[in-house]
Amino acid sequence: MVNISGGDDWSRPAPRLTPDHVEQYDALWHVLKRKKILLIRVSYKWFDGKRFKKYWVMDRPGQWQKVNKPIVGTFALDRMQRFDRDSGDYDVAPYIIKREMAKRLPIYNAPDFIEAIDNKLYQAVMFADFMPRTRLWYAGNVLQNPRGELLVLKQIGGSGGAFVNITRQKVIKIKSLTIQQDFIRANKKDLRDYRVGITGDKIEYVYQRIAAPGSLYTNVHLGARMEFAALKDVGFVTSRAKEILSRLSMFRKKILSLDFMVDEKTHEPLLVESNSYPGTANFGQARLDRYLSNLVDHLLS
Repeated sequence: MVNISGGDDWSRPAPRLTPDHVEQYDALWHVLKRKKILLIRVSYKWFDGKRFKKYWVMDRPGQWQKVNKPIVGTFALDRMQRFDRDSGDYDVAPYIIKREMAKRLPIYNAPDFIEAIDNKLYQAVMFADFMPRTRLWYAGNVLQNPRGELLVLKQIGGSGGAFVNITRQKVIKIKSLTIQQDFIRANKKDLRDYRVGITGDKIEYVYQRIAAPGSLYTNVHLGARMEFAALKDVGFVTSRAKEILSRLSMFRKKILSLDFMVDEKTHEPLLVESNSYPGTANFGQARLDRYLSNLVDHLLS
């Protein structure tokens, strides 16, 4: 299996990975080894139009070897960067390259699926009836908020809470394409959202992200904590997730997550955003192995 990344440095002895990613790659290696599949990592920059010019291969947990010869691979798991890390704008060039790659080997998620699911503007168009009211602002616009109401402003790209601003500012000068969502009136004393992880058409898990005291952000990167939920206890969220999944039925193979927040007055779960790269940090070894096994089985089916 070829794992495609955004910009690995060949001068390094091994791919650049965070501690969380090291754990996840080690677990994936064990899953693939049981199926007699090699775990290979490449940068999209090494694709020459037909194949990858070089690659790293993991020969045992934590140990990567450089191989300086071409390879195509059997199938690919796409982990390429989707947006500019400084601005939150989408980077078009990698998507053009991914479409070329897709002519040579199966890529998951498919490039068109990622474009639809990760772009916050497209989310608002496809899933408007499941989401809080959304508006679009262009660079140069001035957003007037005279009563100082809570507003949620997002860039088109970004993840982990990056490029999300919850503000009461009364006059906001828009510097780049920006999504404005109504602030969901959730329980301030117990502010949380629900992430539904999906492989194919199967809900794999649901976990809650509980904001730190006094915070309006439920991202783990911004201090929230995670708690896994039994699926039988969160049917109000999973049933809504299944409704949304019905709109994605044209994509047979897919990996995604859906984030919901519950309105305190109506008790309605509202979709906050979707994500084609759900993370697996803090899963624990048994849950991570089970999830990755199901994921690989789905991609091979």
